[in-house]
Amino acid sequence: MGVLIQSAFLKALGWSLIDSLWQMAVLWLLYILLTGNGKRFLAKQRHTLAMFSIAGGFAWFLINLIVKFYEAANPGVVFIESVHVQEPTISIWSSRVDAVLPFVSTGYLAIIAFLFLRLIRQYRLTQKLTTSHLSKAAPGLRLFVRDIAERMGIRKNVHIWLSNLVDTPVTIGFWKPFILLPVAAVNQLSIAQAEAIILHELNHIRRNDYLINLIISCTDII
Repeated sequence: MGVLIQSAFLKALGWSLIDSLWQMAVLWLLYILLTGNGKRFLAKQRHTLAMFSIAGGFAWFLINLIVKFYEAANPGVVFIESVHVQEPTISIWSSRVDAVLPFVSTGYLAIIAFLFLRLIRQYRLTQKLTTSHLSKAAPGLRLFVRDIAERMGIRKNVHIWLSNLVDTPVTIGFWKPFILLPVAAVNQLSIAQAEAIILHELNHIRRNDYLINLIISCTDII
């Protein structure tokens, strides 16, 4: 029984991967048509539409996988019956693909396992930036962050530090967000320029971009 379920899952996964090629192609084409190949709407609106497209494609893939797995595990159950008799050549092609799909699916699972391990490693390296080679930001910048965060409705305690390990301003963390400013760059910025950069990073925190980017990274891998 376990072997049957495993084989059914691998076959369902394989067919779902094949279907995902045309499914994502349809969503990509719709995005191109709606945005006029990136010429319509504001950048923020195109970004939102792109995220909905990715989420929709991911949901479509998962639903398709569940349906195909149920059909493969229960051969007598078919959700959608064809009114046409399957041609012998199509049947032969389908059976040959069925024989190869478990190997393709196994390879796919191995690849995403590797990519997730790499993502976890990158995440841990990023988190180390919040604990290593840091120095306190000027009191004026710390007060500015606290004041503007309150005005923007950010309820989280936002930390701001100077870092020797980053080359550009970055925001790390969701529950406890850290704004890291490169020491070399801060020394060459005016107060107004530094405040403009902080406003930009606070906007990322308000929109929960760090968490959204993590979710998108996981979705992209799958």
